[in-house]
Amino acid sequence: MVPGLRALIREMFRHVIGLLIGSWMVAVVCTCEPPSGGSVRDHADLNLAGVQALGKGELDEAVDFFGRANAIQPQNPEYLNNLGVVALRRNQVNEAAQYFTRATIADATYTRAHYNLGVAYQALKNDPLAIAAYKRTLELQSDAVEAYFNLGIVYSRSGKKPEALESYKKFVAR
Repeated sequence: MVPGLRALIREMFRHVIGLLIGSWMVAVVCTCEPPSGGSVRDHADLNLAGVQALGKGELDEAVDFFGRANAIQPQNPEYLNNLGVVALRRNQVNEAAQYFTRATIADATYTRAHYNLGVAYQALKNDPLAIAAYKRTLELQSDAVEAYFNLGIVYSRSGKKPEALESYKKFVAR
């Protein structure tokens, strides 16, 4: 083990409690306002309804709403990302990776999709692609602490202990 790694990991886990424990660090995004009058009128309303359904664990309904929003705006990275999150929750990791990839193609600066793509590749144990996705996340948003944490995990699993240690240090420092 790299000198100091064990102590650093202990310190890191102290910071992690409440931040990462017990959940995938994937995010559903909704930049829309709630529907007025309770009706689902447009793609933003459909996305919001999908987020609400996902929050209740109603995955089929969430897919329906996100899919309908995506049908109206097929290049909206938010809707593609949200469909990927549902696929990930269903443990359909390959499908999730496809949605996240499509979201990054629709908007190369859409940070959340790059991060979620890293999560999917990490789950698939495709370390080189996970590393690339997390690095891109950090290029776009240097304070994405969860990317440093997951990058440390992937580097460690890949046998790249110095890089893992550096990622964990950056995670703890933020």
